[in-house]
Amino acid sequence: DGFTDGGLETHLDGVSSTIVREEILFSQLIHILTQAHFNDALTSGAWNNLSQAQLDEVFRLYYQAVYDLFFDYSLPSNTQVSPYDENRLDELVREPLTMDRILYQAFPLTIEANSSVSLTIEQTKFGSYDYACSATENSNVFGYDMVTNVGSVLDIQDQTATIENFEAIEIVRSNYGFDPENAITQVVLDTNIPQYYLEVRPK
Repeated sequence: DGFTDGGLETHLDGVSSTIVREEILFSQLIHILTQAHFNDALTSGAWNNLSQAQLDEVFRLYYQAVYDLFFDYSLPSNTQVSPYDENRLDELVREPLTMDRILYQAFPLTIEANSSVSLTIEQTKFGSYDYACSATENSNVFGYDMVTNVGSVLDIQDQTATIENFEAIEIVRSNYGFDPENAITQVVLDTNIPQYYLEVRPK
């Protein structure tokens, strides 16, 4: 029914509505919501460099993360966690695309006795940035860091670090020991130092 005011007292003739109830599986609902949010992320230019097969895999992981988040920390869970205990699906769908997480990639590697294996791993990491510029010396500074040991069962004997394309940056703070002006662009890391950091500013 329609009414002329918010008091629901005076009817407005000729106004009606029809409500259609549709039942689907919860997994289907999550798929619809995540697909819509994922498509919005794609229109913003995210993951333009990925192939369709890679995009399909990203969506699969994203959908599974939303599904797990709901059942692990929201309404069906015995261990509800704030803010997921509010059971807002819009928040649950948005969260996995913005939350920080540590990713581990595992793969088999066999090293025969008295032999060696060369392994190359590449990862692109954007620098951390102090958007608040909490101090003037942090203005336009980008930070990078790494750890030398993360509980690996491997006995890592040597680690080195190299700085490249240094002509376009100024080293603000660092404990690596790089000194490009004196041709020191590769250094041997001390595994007893748990963390190395590098803060640079574009010239």
